[in-house]
Amino acid sequence: MIEVLVPLSLSDLVDRIVVMSARINMATDQHLRGNLQRQRDKLQLALEHALPESGVLPALIAELTQIRSDLHVLDADLRSNADRADFGPGFIALSRSRIEQQIALEQIEAKIAAYMALHPAMQMRVPARARSH
Repeated sequence: MIEVLVPLSLSDLVDRIVVMSARINMATDQHLRGNLQRQRDKLQLALEHALPESGVLPALIAELTQIRSDLHVLDADLRSNADRADFGPGFIALSRSRIEQQIALEQIEAKIAAYMALHPAMQMRVPARARSH
């Protein structure tokens, strides 16, 4: 493997950590779960080194985590309804909820980006791993 530096805003890094945490929770294969945890821990460490002490960001991250989790459940329910060709009132309600959660996701991502913009020194480069061919 070779090491590659990838420019990444801290708001994107936060979102990647949240998504990776969700993948860890869903993983049934222990080997995959371990790999994901190691990757997430490295990203988490990079985030902790870049951030000043703050009570604001953990609350935003918790909100982002909940929204991502809700979106995952809604997507699974929508796929289940679609697989059964059930496009009635339940599907419509799920679709509306999905749209509301997508809006909430965009709003929380904007809040995180705004918080990060107040701290320009928090923009950084995070090492990413890439396989050499």
